[in-house]
Amino acid sequence: MAAPRLSLLFAATLGTTLVNLACLLALGPRGAAVQDALFVACCALCACTAAEAARLHPAPRNRAWTFVALAFGVSALGNACWTYLEYVRRETSTSSLADVAFLLVPGLLALAFLHLPHARPRGHDRVRLALDVSVLVGLLALWGWRLFIAPAVADLQEQSLAAALAALYPLLDMGLLCLLAWLVPQRLPSWPTLCFAAGTTGFVLGDVVYARLEASGGYVTGHPSDLLWAGGVVAFAAAAWCSVRNIPHDQAPPPRLELRPLSFVLPYLALAVSFLLHSLVPGGRPGELGTLAVLAGLVGLRQGLVWQDKTRLEAELRDAARLLEARVEERTVQVRQTFEGGLLALGMALEGRDLETSGHTERVVRLARALGRALHLPPEDLDALSQGAYLHDLGKLTVPDAILHKPGKLTPEEFAEMQTHAERGHRLALRLPHLAPGALTVILHHHERWDGTGYPHGLRGEGIPPLARIFAVADVYDALVSERPYKPAWTPQAAAAEILAGAGRHFDPCVVRAFAGLREAGRLGTPEEARDESTSLPAESPATAAPDRPGGPPPGRK
Repeated sequence: MAAPRLSLLFAATLGTTLVNLACLLALGPRGAAVQDALFVACCALCACTAAEAARLHPAPRNRAWTFVALAFGVSALGNACWTYLEYVRRETSTSSLADVAFLLVPGLLALAFLHLPHARPRGHDRVRLALDVSVLVGLLALWGWRLFIAPAVADLQEQSLAAALAALYPLLDMGLLCLLAWLVPQRLPSWPTLCFAAGTTGFVLGDVVYARLEASGGYVTGHPSDLLWAGGVVAFAAAAWCSVRNIPHDQAPPPRLELRPLSFVLPYLALAVSFLLHSLVPGGRPGELGTLAVLAGLVGLRQGLVWQDKTRLEAELRDAARLLEARVEERTVQVRQTFEGGLLALGMALEGRDLETSGHTERVVRLARALGRALHLPPEDLDALSQGAYLHDLGKLTVPDAILHKPGKLTPEEFAEMQTHAERGHRLALRLPHLAPGALTVILHHHERWDGTGYPHGLRGEGIPPLARIFAVADVYDALVSERPYKPAWTPQAAAAEILAGAGRHFDPCVVRAFAGLREAGRLGTPEEARDESTSLPAESPATAAPDRPGGPPPGRK
């Protein structure tokens, strides 16, 4: 919140300006003396408002408002002198103390604007800002000279001092406008900055209109153009009032300048309007077209920098996107490895309870993935196949140890109990989050048989889920070549012959053909397969006691 005294001064400035406006509308030139006195009061109140803002601001941020107070104090003095000479002394000479005061005002306002908080452009932003401002300053100077300064200079021979002052006022105003165009994009965007720029523009326009009317003899006190000066005074008072609502007391470094979209469009728009006016407004000189051509070249150079920055930013965005994709992929791999590590640990725990050969889970996962790749499964199906392979015997946690570890043949009742492990494992797996649906089919249906004599649902042929058909071959093969409490280990040759013999009866013929292809290529547990899975595959254990004849394991087991 602004200080009460400052708010009171701003309200007094605004109220005096409104009274001045009412006199102008009601009396016109007849109330010139009252209007001049009110304008002197407006300038003095604005100077007091700026002085109060300078008192409230910490150093060195108060310097801008100190210069504003000086500018409007000098302006009040000049207008008071003008009023005294015109209404008391009845003098109309343009060379007086008032002119000296008026000539000081643009310089003091320029110093004030230089001390406003500002941001610092960097890199190409600085170059683009310099080009934009150069174009705007060039256009302002071109049209200011053509419309205001040149006509006044042409009258120097007739009235030397008066014409010189008529030319000097617009010249100083054009310099102030050029400084405004250069510095506004660097000021921090805020209400004080906008009000400051609006007040400066109002004063400059008032001086320009006054110079034009004075040159043609059409100016009298109370002219509607006086409202431009009055509006400028109110804008500067508003800038001082707004500046103390949120005074920053820290000494943080100025932020980086961010060029606004308007600053991008303005040079192009100004140049296009200038070319249009040059073709429509008579009295143009040959050098003006050349100046416009040079400014158009600066705009083209700026566009080249914009294109270069656009190309650079696109390249940076592509690099950032690739880096982000790489990081996402890396994190995905880490999550998958963590998930599969947990599944592997659970599978190894199941091995310990079932007294299966060490490494059974890892071996069936590798063989199942090798079969899946041979059958050209997509990566997501391969991952689901691996997850199901890790947990295929999850339901055995519910099977009594007396049945699970029995060395001999199971009774029909024990066999029926053993068969329930597939459905029980499926129910347990349903509670695991993020488990692929295909993995659930492996757990539930890996004991189904191609001829429909399997369990738990007696599915037949293509009715058995594909991943379950693939895993069944890997599971039975590893069970045959592994030693169990109820049987010795088979030789790899005998186990492979049993798999081939079960095509169309126990196993899917397509999966058996893929298995045969892997066997012929020597890829059943080869080092190449182990490296593909980022681990080493243990060598096949030799059979310690070969069976008398090839045959399946005892009923109720693998």
